Amino acid sequence: MDLEYLGLIIPAQTVIQASLTEYVAKHSFVGVSIKGADMVVDGVNDAGLAGGSFYFGNVNRYEPKSEIEAAGKLPLAGEEFVTWALANCKNVEEVREKALAEVAISSDGGMLEPHSRSTMFFKICPASRLLLSHLFQVVLKSMII
Repeated sequence: MDLEYLGLIIPAQTVIQASLTEYVAKHSFVGVSIKGADMVVDGVNDAGLAGGSFYFGNVNRYEPKSEIEAAGKLPLAGEEFVTWALANCKNVEEVREKALAEVAISSDGGMLEPHSRSTMFFKICPASRLLLSHLFQVVLKSMII
């Protein structure tokens, strides 16, 4: 799958139309998006929370949208989790609490079908830690020549 990436800025109070549902962003955020998709795969919000999506094929098992909704939770496609987290949470603790209580990753397809049904790994951390992590990786790469 050949994807074109773009920058995306989402202001607070924007209605986000995800593949399986919609919600209102509580926080403004900016990040890297896939052209034609109103979601970020990597980004940071106005509270300093950063997140990234990583693809690992066919490891986890997710539930159908109908079962998630029956449990009173918001169904999300795997590639849309970081967008939801940055739009709705101010720190890692809030992501942990809200993700367990309010949302679940669905086995139903999303914007990036067929990758939507595959395993997504998410890195959510304070933006300063993510930036330091990237800086550390750049320094290490420059030392290995």
